[in-house]
Amino acid sequence: MISWRHLPASWIPPLGQMAYDDELFSEYKPNDPPILRFFSFPVPTLTLGRLEARRLPLQTLPFPHEIRPTGGRGVLHGEGDLCYAIMASKQDPIVGGDLIESYCRIGKLLARGLQSLGRKVSLTQEKHLGLGDPHCFSAPSQAELTLNGKKVAGGAQARRGDVFLQQ
Repeated sequence: MISWRHLPASWIPPLGQMAYDDELFSEYKPNDPPILRFFSFPVPTLTLGRLEARRLPLQTLPFPHEIRPTGGRGVLHGEGDLCYAIMASKQDPIVGGDLIESYCRIGKLLARGLQSLGRKVSLTQEKHLGLGDPHCFSAPSQAELTLNGKKVAGGAQARRGDVFLQQ
């Protein structure tokens, strides 16, 4: 049986969630059990993918912000948003694989969880381009979740050697 480490939600200052994930990711080894962490932001907080953050004048942003160690477009996290982080080996039989395979496996797990709560979410099959819009939820991409045609959950990954972080 494969065991996972679940890190219970704990108080991390609003401007510390992404740094915490990055620290966990830096210390994660391929033979470690996968890590699952759920968290939220106590105040509206904008998170930006590490590459997107380089293109914006961060000092002019009207919200607290953090830079994700993963990629992706901007997400404004509000009250009630549930965020996740998964760290695992690319060889993990449940969530591992190449980039797309891993996205699909994690997306299916998220979909199953939300469906068990009565939400009729669907996993997208093809990539949709949200060209020109810097907001992550403007268009779903492959293996992301939609509800009534609108994106409700997505993810971005960073990979280092044989391990990955998906947020």
